[in-house]
Amino acid sequence: MGGAIAAADPEATVFAQRSAPYLVSVDGMWSDPADDDETIAWVRSAWEDVAAYGNGGVYLNFTGLAGEGYDAGVDTAFARNLERLASVKATYDRGNLFRVHHNIRPRAAA
Repeated sequence: MGGAIAAADPEATVFAQRSAPYLVSVDGMWSDPADDDETIAWVRSAWEDVAAYGNGGVYLNFTGLAGEGYDAGVDTAFARNLERLASVKATYDRGNLFRVHHNIRPRAAA
């Protein structure tokens, strides 16, 4: 990554994670359901090995496990910008209509 991604001010856009030089995704694909447990375990183990070298951030297009909630990874991906985004959401989407896929919950009214 780096380059223009790292040069942008983290507060100029919603994405606060700009320090990582690489983006890594560990994916497993198989066709025999009998291999589910073994393959899933391998993918998770490989991810844990790679994650040890990461910065703890996530890219929301692939946060991790199937069945995660719609807000999984939002706090990490948006980091210090999350409060600002929640404030905007409270102004323009108080009812949380746009809540599917990486939901930012509207900030509670003060």
